[in-house]
Amino acid sequence: MSSEMNKPFNGTYRFVDSVIENKRGKHGSVYFCEYIGFRCPKAGEYYLSGAIVEGYRAGCDMTSEYHIIKPTHLAEQRMVWQKTDRITR
Repeated sequence: MSSEMNKPFNGTYRFVDSVIENKRGKHGSVYFCEYIGFRCPKAGEYYLSGAIVEGYRAGCDMTSEYHIIKPTHLAEQRMVWQKTDRITR
C-alpha cells in the first residue's frame, strides 16, 4: 500500500446519504469531516469513494478498503465581503 493511500482527508465533503444522525442536512449536504483511517467500513460508518469524491454510509460491513471519515459539522456556504487595497486618486 502506498503512502498516498494513508494521506489524511480532513476537510469538507458532499454526502450522498440524506440521513446523517443528529444533523439537519439533506441529500447532497456538505459536512466537515474528521479522517479516521483506511480500512473496510463497518455497517453505519461513513467512507469516501468515487471519481468525484463524496461521502457514503455503509449499509453493511464491507470487504473493500476505503478512507473512513466521521462527519462532525454541517457546512454552510457564505459569501463574505472583505477589504483589500485602498483606492488612491
